[in-house]
Amino acid sequence: MRTRIAASALIGAALALSSSLWSLGAANAAGSSTFETDGVALSLVAAPSGTGDAVRAALFIDLEPGWKTYWIDPGEAGIPPQIGLSPETKNLELESIAFPAPTRFEEAGFQSNGYKAPLAVALSLRKTKPDSGSNLALSVMLGICHDICVPVSAELSLDPAGETDKAAVDTAFADLPRRDSAAEAITEASIRADGSKLSLKVAASAAGDSSDLFVTAPGGWYFGPPEDTARTGGEVVFTLPVLDKPKEGLSSLLNVDAILVTGEDAIEARDLAVVREPK
Repeated sequence: MRTRIAASALIGAALALSSSLWSLGAANAAGSSTFETDGVALSLVAAPSGTGDAVRAALFIDLEPGWKTYWIDPGEAGIPPQIGLSPETKNLELESIAFPAPTRFEEAGFQSNGYKAPLAVALSLRKTKPDSGSNLALSVMLGICHDICVPVSAELSLDPAGETDKAAVDTAFADLPRRDSAAEAITEASIRADGSKLSLKVAASAAGDSSDLFVTAPGGWYFGPPEDTARTGGEVVFTLPVLDKPKEGLSSLLNVDAILVTGEDAIEARDLAVVREPK
């Protein structure tokens, strides 16, 4: 059975090769909305906040040709991104982080999920005090790979009321998968009693012969690419192997997020309840 290489092992190996570069990058990025190092440039952009309490922003990850980075579930090998608010943030709460649909690629015989071209991560925030000023400070850790893998750490910040770029942020949100809010495309998720396989049912009208399914769950669950796809009546069942899971086992798997990719189209289901299959 294929298993996942622990992210901690990958980070440790990369740090052994590039610790000085990583530390320098983190220090240089503090207090700025941009950061650049070999392989990638990062920029934090906000849209005008208007009169309400909602704030939209985006983290642009501009990969140089030949470099790649990883999705939330990086696959059999890869470093998952870590993005969150740092303590310097003022009067803002993070409501959601959304990534564009990933692709699959092979690295040294392992299947990974991620990106081989520039991308933007969409950030939805809310002011805790709508009439007060705010500061957005973001902590970012990404794994980027070319001939070797390098962890990139950066601290980015900006004033959302200052310089803004609505068009850029709108583009970041427009590039996200369509939301399957009514569960009309991705309809059901179930886990085998032994925790080895996850199955998702997709409406046949939404899945083509070349469709792929990416799944992520919190708490240390990782899934491989679909091993089997069965079309029965009006549904297509995708079966994915479980590459890694937490020691708490099945009791910790309550919901999954899934992205169905068909050509250039992508649709996402969030917080899909997972049913445990009978033995």
